[in-house]
Amino acid sequence: MAEGEPESSEIDQRLENVDLEYMLEFETQIFLDILHKDGLTVAAKQGPQLRFGPVKSDKTEETFFMNKINDGNLHRTIYTTNTTERLEDVYLSGGVHFITTRILVVDMLKNRIPIDKITGFIILRAHKVLESCQEAFALRLFRQSNKTGFIKAFSNSVQSFTMGFGHVERVMRTLFVKELYIWPRFHSMVIQSLKQYEPQVVELHVPISENMSNMQTYILELMNMTVKELKRINKTVELQEITVENCLTKKFQKNLQMQLDGIWNQLSDKSRQLVADLKTLRHLIISMHYSDPITFYSTLSSYRTMEYAQTATWVWSEPAEMLFSQASTLIFTGDKELNPEFCPKWKTLLDILKVEIPHEIEKSNNHENKIVILCSDHKTCHQLKELLTHGPHNYLFLMALQKKITFKKINDSFSNCKKDDGNVAPKKPKLNEEGAEKKPEDEKTEECEDIRSSYLLTMSQSSGGSKEDYVFEPHEEAQKTSSICNAAWKSSSRHS
Repeated sequence: MAEGEPESSEIDQRLENVDLEYMLEFETQIFLDILHKDGLTVAAKQGPQLRFGPVKSDKTEETFFMNKINDGNLHRTIYTTNTTERLEDVYLSGGVHFITTRILVVDMLKNRIPIDKITGFIILRAHKVLESCQEAFALRLFRQSNKTGFIKAFSNSVQSFTMGFGHVERVMRTLFVKELYIWPRFHSMVIQSLKQYEPQVVELHVPISENMSNMQTYILELMNMTVKELKRINKTVELQEITVENCLTKKFQKNLQMQLDGIWNQLSDKSRQLVADLKTLRHLIISMHYSDPITFYSTLSSYRTMEYAQTATWVWSEPAEMLFSQASTLIFTGDKELNPEFCPKWKTLLDILKVEIPHEIEKSNNHENKIVILCSDHKTCHQLKELLTHGPHNYLFLMALQKKITFKKINDSFSNCKKDDGNVAPKKPKLNEEGAEKKPEDEKTEECEDIRSSYLLTMSQSSGGSKEDYVFEPHEEAQKTSSICNAAWKSSSRHS
């Protein structure tokens, strides 16, 4: 047994106080592996994240651990110049400490912490240990003075270890660990453990409309033209990875940055503009599928300006002209008549919420039900919340007013919206703290901050409506909780 590793009897004694019943089989095995031998555990995204405090944990995680364990020996260390003596007493009292690496390094250098008495470290987000020298320096100070303390490291970002040469080895050397535990989703024990809790999955394929299909074709043509032009003027540069297919993947931005970072200063202004055009076109095709038609039309129209066309040549091409023309048919019919299409996924979602789920609830005779809708990002979550609370017609009409879409008349299907919201009073200019009118970019930032990470709605049958006529309203009791979650999300966004 290597130096610093606990004996089997000592491990068994520790396990007597650990409740493993609530853990799945593979989670228990992860726990036992890292308990017996120090090492780096790399799990799949959203996988398990498991005595000095955890390093690289945020405030949310600290609060979760402290509430979950609910033990007086857990300490959150807050550092001020007037608490030096108290801190030394806290350190000497033992227990588990959540502490920032900056404070940890300072206190270790000033000998406020008896390093030889530290039981060990738990490192969360171990893939970031090379980015900041503070964690690496703290671990080096610890290992130089303490050869027996443990170091347990965890990461759920597999992609981070694929960048560069020998990245895993460098991380493990920095962590002073020799064991590597890899737990992918396709691990046999993971599959076996989750299979018994396998949910019933019904997969629905929602086709896009003819208008969207045509616009998608035009955008792909523009991307193909841009890729060919970029490769034509950079024949000596390796650009095999830059293809139309790869431009549509989630990793496109990272792969493009990795491939061009080393030669970016060697590229001409035209090449840099072509790279920017690829990013713009990729944003357009994603926006077409994930945002509402009004937002997509407004975004596309913002590129049809003389100022933008002076730098981006794709605007002058034939596919671009056909794209702009097709986009207008997405929200207008006839003579500038506002009649936007619904997103294809909306009808399917509303059918499930208002027809299929109530039918299942009625069959089971259980009216205490919760429905969870998982979204790809915060904006989509906000979009669906607005859709459900306002209804598709009202939502699209309000978006048209918000985006300042000009139209001559409104389709009859939106007539009720016109009666309710047609005489919208002009918005008063928003003022900042100094009393001056806010700039557009300030209002845009404020609008983004109003988008929350989650919403809680109540679903009920409307009075006097049909059996399948339901309304969605914000849950009043959940407003405080939502505000707290929103504040936490905004705080993490500012620091990311």
